[in-house]
Amino acid sequence: MQAQRVRLEARYAKNGKVLVRRIGGGARTIASGANPSVDADAPHGKVRRVAYERGPSTYIKTVGGGERLMSPGSLPVMSAGSTQAIFAFGPYAYLYAVSNSFGKKQPQGFCPPDQGIITGLDLSARGNYSVLSCSGGAAVPLLPRREIASRRLLG
Repeated sequence: MQAQRVRLEARYAKNGKVLVRRIGGGARTIASGANPSVDADAPHGKVRRVAYERGPSTYIKTVGGGERLMSPGSLPVMSAGSTQAIFAFGPYAYLYAVSNSFGKKQPQGFCPPDQGIITGLDLSARGNYSVLSCSGGAAVPLLPRREIASRRLLG
């Protein structure tokens, strides 16, 4: 039985352009921008969507397809299945659902008032857990919606 070949792709920004490169192949310019994040479709490693920032806004683009404005913000991070992206706008983290408008422009979490603005974000592969880091040094875990709802009910 032969081992399955995996096509891994990488993303990076260079000279104001967002690029995707197949390992062992050439680079392809996706858009102009910075701080790209890809969905990294496991297990095949093929990039389907790229989230990035350009100017004061964050965008999402299907590779070979159209670009969509997510919102003003920065530091976009995609989930592995390309169903969700999270981005920062000042002290708040927002969730963007790629397939519909669920969660758009609703803060998912924030830096405490004495901790400044968001300087980093991370999102689990399925998009159900995330954490943000603040300029004051705090790391704030963001709970899944169902946990937040159950904690409100329990009081």
